[in-house]
Amino acid sequence: MSKIKKLYTKAFTKYERGYIDDAIDVCEEIMSLNMKHRPSINLKGLLYYFKGDLQSASALWKLNYEVNNDKVSKKYLDGLKEDEKIFSVYVSAIEYMRKNRFNDALNLLRKCKESDYNRINVDNNIATCYIKLGEYNKAIECVNRVLEIDVKNPIAIKNKKKLMKQGINKNFVKPRKSNVVFISVIVILLIGVGIASKDFLVKKIKNISKNDARQENILNKKQQQIKNKVIDKNTTKININEKVPSGELNKALESKDFNKIYALAKPLKGKRLDTNEKTTLSRAEDILKDQGVKYFYNTGRECVEANDKWDMAIDNLTKAYDYGKDSYLYGHILFMLGVSYQNKQDVKEALKYYTEYDEKYPNENYIQEVLYRTAILYKNVDLNKAKEYGQKLLKNYPDCEYSNSKIKAIVSK
Repeated sequence: MSKIKKLYTKAFTKYERGYIDDAIDVCEEIMSLNMKHRPSINLKGLLYYFKGDLQSASALWKLNYEVNNDKVSKKYLDGLKEDEKIFSVYVSAIEYMRKNRFNDALNLLRKCKESDYNRINVDNNIATCYIKLGEYNKAIECVNRVLEIDVKNPIAIKNKKKLMKQGINKNFVKPRKSNVVFISVIVILLIGVGIASKDFLVKKIKNISKNDARQENILNKKQQQIKNKVIDKNTTKININEKVPSGELNKALESKDFNKIYALAKPLKGKRLDTNEKTTLSRAEDILKDQGVKYFYNTGRECVEANDKWDMAIDNLTKAYDYGKDSYLYGHILFMLGVSYQNKQDVKEALKYYTEYDEKYPNENYIQEVLYRTAILYKNVDLNKAKEYGQKLLKNYPDCEYSNSKIKAIVSK
C-alpha cells in the first residue's frame, strides 16, 4: 500500500472515530505530498462542510475541479447555493435563540437538517434548545450525533455535562474504534472514484462500481508522465535581434510549446511591433494566460512535491506568475513561490510572495500557514513586522495549529 493510500485510510479512520480535526490534518499532509490526490481533497472539503466552513470547503472543491478536473467536486460546488440559503436560515435560528424563542429556533434548525452542511453547529444548537425546553432525551440524540464525528467538540461536551447534572448518565456515545469500518471502506472507495455525494456519508450506501486503488494508480501514472518530461532550458533560449521571430513563434503556438512561447513572447513586451507582430504576440499572451499558466503551475508544483527541485520549481512558477494574475491559480502560485524561495533560503523573495498572498487572499486556504511562515522569516529581519504577522495569526486563528509556542514567543518579545 502506498504512503498516500495509507494516509488516506488513516484520515478516514480518524473521522470515523470522531477526530474530525485530526482527519483534516492528515488530509493536509496528503495534499502537501500530492496535490493531485483528488479523494483527500474532497474528504477535507466534506469535513469542513460538516463544520460549517463553507468557504474552505468551496475553495478545496474548486481547486479539485479546476486543477484536477474532478467531477464529484463539481457536483459539490453545484449544490452550494442551496447551502447558502440554509446558512441564512441558521443565522435566523440563532437570533431566535438569543431572544429565548427556542421553539421558533427549533423549527428553523430542523429545516437546516435537510442538508449535512454545518451539521455540527446545527446539532449543537438543537441540543441546546431541547435542554432549555427540558426535553433531555431528544437532546441526547443531538449531542451524540456531534460526538460521533467530533469527540472533542467543546459545545457538545458542555451540553453533555448539563444533561449529566440532570441525572442523565446513560446513552451517550463512547469513542469508537472500528464499529463502522465496513461502511467507511466503502465510502473511501466511492469518494475515490467520484460517486459519493455530500450527504452520502450519513445516508444509505449503495452500489460500488469501481476501485479506489485503480483510480490512484491512474493518478500516479499521470504524475509520473509529468515528472518524466524533462525540460531542456537550453532549447528554449532565443536571441531577439532587431527582427521579431514571428514564424518561430507561430510554430510554437501551433505545437503549444509553452516554454518556447514564453521565451519568445516575454522579450517582445513593450517593443515596437507592426500589426501582424502585435497580433501574433496577442495570441501568444492569450494562450499563456489561458493554458500556459496551468501548465507551468502543474510542472512547478510537481517540482515542489519532489522536495529537491527548487530551481526548476521557481522557473516554472515564475512563468505562471508572469501571466497568471487573473487566474484562479494565482493564490496557489504565490504560495508555492514563497515555499520554493524559502527552501532556497532566499528570505527576501519568499517574503515578497507571502506578503502579496496576505494582501490579496486574506481569507483563503493558505492564509494561516502564510502568516506563520511570514512571522518566522521576519523574526531575524524585522521583529516589529514579525510581531505584526504573529499577532494577526493569533487574533484571527487562535485555535489553528500555526498559533503555537513559536508565534507566541515572537509576539511576547
